[in-house]
Amino acid sequence: MDENLDLNFSLDFELPTIVLQETTVGWLGEERVGCGNVYAGVYKLPVGEEAKGWVCELVLASSGLRWTVGKSSEFAIGELRYQVVTVTPKSEGKRGQVELVRV
Repeated sequence: MDENLDLNFSLDFELPTIVLQETTVGWLGEERVGCGNVYAGVYKLPVGEEAKGWVCELVLASSGLRWTVGKSSEFAIGELRYQVVTVTPKSEGKRGQVELVRV
């Protein structure tokens, strides 16, 4: 074995984010998802606890299935699972948005 070979490497990397804008329809995988208005409210965390903060309702176009999501909440569409990174309200002419990662 080569003594100069450095096998120390990091597996740290950032997952690509998906951004859905308020009052629009976007895509998660092969599914169309409507993104409602961003507002202050209550939502569930993966551990079952409730949290308060900025929330948004996401609606699966094919079935009408709905999730009220906020920071750190999770939901699944079929086999694909998503976690909410942030929910940002509208400001200075910009729509609110939900930022997600696939987990």
